[in-house]
Amino acid sequence: MIKNFYILLLSLGLSLPVVADDVSLGYCDGGNVESAVSGYTKVAAFFPTADFPMYAGSTIVGVRIGLNSDVVSGVNVFLRSSLDGSDLYSGKSQTLYQGWNDIYFSKPVTYPTGDLYVGYDVATSVRPGTSGTATANSCYGYSNGTWTDLAAAGQQPLCIELLISGDSYSHTDVGLVSVSPATVAAGSEFSFSGVLRNNTNQVLSSVSMSYDFGEGPQTAEATVNDVLPGETGSFTLPATAPGVGNYTARLVVRAVGDNADEYAFNDTATCDLSVLNELIARKVLLEEFTGQNCVNCPSGHARLDQALAHEDNVITVAHHWGFGTDDMTAPGSTEYTWFYNSGSNTFAPGMMLDRHYYDESYSLQGTSGAAPGPVFVVPESEYITSLIDEEKAKPASVAITLKRNYDPATRLITIQVGVRQIEGQSVGNNPVLTVDLLENGIHAYQSGSTDANYQHDKVNRRFVTDPMGDAVALSTDDYSYATYTSTLDAGWDADNMEIVAFVSNYDKANCNNCDVYNAEDVTLVGNDDISTAVGQLDSDQQATPVAVYNAAGMRVPAMQRGLNIVKFSDGTTRKVLKAE
Repeated sequence: MIKNFYILLLSLGLSLPVVADDVSLGYCDGGNVESAVSGYTKVAAFFPTADFPMYAGSTIVGVRIGLNSDVVSGVNVFLRSSLDGSDLYSGKSQTLYQGWNDIYFSKPVTYPTGDLYVGYDVATSVRPGTSGTATANSCYGYSNGTWTDLAAAGQQPLCIELLISGDSYSHTDVGLVSVSPATVAAGSEFSFSGVLRNNTNQVLSSVSMSYDFGEGPQTAEATVNDVLPGETGSFTLPATAPGVGNYTARLVVRAVGDNADEYAFNDTATCDLSVLNELIARKVLLEEFTGQNCVNCPSGHARLDQALAHEDNVITVAHHWGFGTDDMTAPGSTEYTWFYNSGSNTFAPGMMLDRHYYDESYSLQGTSGAAPGPVFVVPESEYITSLIDEEKAKPASVAITLKRNYDPATRLITIQVGVRQIEGQSVGNNPVLTVDLLENGIHAYQSGSTDANYQHDKVNRRFVTDPMGDAVALSTDDYSYATYTSTLDAGWDADNMEIVAFVSNYDKANCNNCDVYNAEDVTLVGNDDISTAVGQLDSDQQATPVAVYNAAGMRVPAMQRGLNIVKFSDGTTRKVLKAE
């Protein structure tokens, strides 16, 4: 489908309606104007001849400009071969409006064989629009006699597109812009994903490609999300994973429909592919720092609730610490001051995501300057969601099984956790297991809220392990197990409680090196089949233990606290972690 633009008041030098079939060439994909740049007197986008040789000789009939404000006086549009060079074309538009404006030139311009810049002058009242994903060459700003490459600093593309006459352009070309790195299971069916540019004059919905892991190319048909002519869009390419290992995958555009791709220089892109023996689902751990006396915590809770409204595989733990202690502060919570990395200075509402340290590039309050730790002030919900998605994209390094057996008569809970390292994934030098008991639906006072029965959820009532975690021995061969027992306090509502277990690194010298590898949760009330046999092994273990050895390989009379090596009657051995 080729766009039809109907121009009335916005044409340069024309007073009558104009109808044209155009190709729109730009970096912002024609999407909604999302934001704006400020502080510049000129803005421009760059189309290097090395990337766009196929457009040379075609006819430029106008531009599209996206704005974040109305501009009654219009703007002066220019085409140049260099940012400070003379104008190949310039012209003043009439009134422009917030959103997209189609502006046709008083006379057509031949697309040059060299580099091309398109831009416009910015008056005080003008707010140049931006949209899409940061892309090289897509946004330049001019201020105090100097042009600045704003895209290099992460600025979204400028909302400006060249309008090229469809009658003057007829090439068949698709360029690969990027391919996302992927982590997959060996032998599995998966899909590459990435971005391509449609340099044809038709809407693009599929394209033939090949992929290669170093053993020869395999062809497949990529599905494309209806990319308009001249614009970029996403694609997915089905593939079959090779064996375990790390690869550089090479993708190549082969054909568009029945026609061969005309330009080879932009047909290839590579990405890192990590192939694991298995792919384990990852759950993200979100730890909140809050307190009943924290006046800003209700608004922090609201931002978190909004961010988590449509998220799955996220486990939340609320520590009542950061703004003093209260009746819901679990013993040991104050040790988490260490994660603030700022002496005794703490704050709430705060949060950690997988205990990951986000550097200054994330612009999160509390992650740099006086408090460079993994705890940061709860940001806006949209930003929380983006950070969660970033964590979810990381493959799990550890698999976790979590079983429990609760006796309501004695209020005794027995918890069994199994942990195993995923083959091909690395972990830190000191992995630890942490187990918490949480309670939901607690109605109590909360500063900053007019609700006398404010509901507190995900409250960490007890560290079953050491607050910083118990040391675990991770193996890729089999699970190691730890079993814990704990008696619930009389005032806790067992029906509203849950158990959380997670494995992380613990670097005593650096709180920014304590990332979480995976987490698991389960409701507290329930009865799983937990074996009471030596080593607390799975109940489906048929062979019986015949000998026990410690980590040094010395035979011992019985299981000891820590790592044990158990030999079974069928000749197999198994590493078992005994917690107590």
